[in-house]
Amino acid sequence: MRSKNPVYFAIHVPRIVSAEEFQELVQWALEQMPQLAARYDRKTESLEFDDADKKSQYGEYFEVRNLSEHWNKFLHELPLLFDALDGKMFRASCFVSEERLEGEQSSESLIIFSALHAVIEGIDLANLLRGKLTGVNPPPAAVNRFSSFGLRSAFYALTGMMIVTSSHILARARSRPAKIPTTQHINIDRRVLQSRAREYGVSQKALLFALVRHSINIVEPPTYWFGTSKRASVTYTEHATATQSQDDRAIKMRLRADLLSVNGDLKTLAERFEAMFLRKHKKPYFFQRINNSAIRINRALEKLIPNLYGPKMFDYLPFSECYTLLPPNRFQAHLRKLSEGTIMTGSMSRGLDVITFCPGKNHIHVAFKTEPGRETIAQNCLDTLAEQGIAAERVTLER
Repeated sequence: MRSKNPVYFAIHVPRIVSAEEFQELVQWALEQMPQLAARYDRKTESLEFDDADKKSQYGEYFEVRNLSEHWNKFLHELPLLFDALDGKMFRASCFVSEERLEGEQSSESLIIFSALHAVIEGIDLANLLRGKLTGVNPPPAAVNRFSSFGLRSAFYALTGMMIVTSSHILARARSRPAKIPTTQHINIDRRVLQSRAREYGVSQKALLFALVRHSINIVEPPTYWFGTSKRASVTYTEHATATQSQDDRAIKMRLRADLLSVNGDLKTLAERFEAMFLRKHKKPYFFQRINNSAIRINRALEKLIPNLYGPKMFDYLPFSECYTLLPPNRFQAHLRKLSEGTIMTGSMSRGLDVITFCPGKNHIHVAFKTEPGRETIAQNCLDTLAEQGIAAERVTLER
């Protein structure tokens, strides 16, 4: 809870969403994901769940003149949104705008759900869209015990302890960025992307990741001054299809991590990512098990010495960038009436660049959360897509 990493899910709808429709949507979301109605008590380090009366206070409805202005303000303030003392871990807002442009009436709405990553993950949003959530009580934030205490478990525990120790040291040695991270969004034509991926002999996933890495290479040269290729520490998330005894019940996603040579053109990078996927797919979630061990150690330490876990502790991660590919969105159940809308979703996890891919029917939405110094990655990606003949556009909500 202390890391306060926010995630957001927004839908831009080309019509007016009424206050009643919005409140009905918020209440339905709270019913499907009851963990969103929890408040974090800083004094007792515990969660308190709101009753039905308080749940009606989660949605805020605004009539505004310019959606773009409020969307940009939301993204700028998102890293600090959950510093408020009320302890809420979920917030919902709806902005509606209606005005006459060039003699025609223009109506649009922007619905934004934001929450702490501690209570919601990308797979939860995908299941919400698909109407697959059942509204069951949230699982306890605890890690399962290892099924045995042999050499393997001892290895994971010792490695996790080394990671925790080094993280505390390096986080305190690293100067905290003064600037707030930049968040930008683009939409990519999915049909043309599929065609280019087939031409290269790789998956869409590999080509998407390569497009981002190629854009980073424009900012940071991929080779050292003497010509040797740099190797980037990259991580990406997967959604587990099966559980294991070492899994953490509070975490649904699985982390993969690797060192990747980052020189070469777009096709070469895509082939390297594809080879990494094939190599990792044959192996167990080695890094995730170490990460689970580190999480368990951090939970125990936080209870004993809470002052160790200040803001700087969460500013350091030993990776260059993190890629997250969400399941394809499908508007079902209560959200079917918003199917004409455009989805924008992403994460504000600190300490590294986070690139979130959200596939739709015709487009793939990409959210770039970049650390200071890498603000041009989104534009570089648009330029590369144009060179490849793949249609793409920046999402700004400007009219």
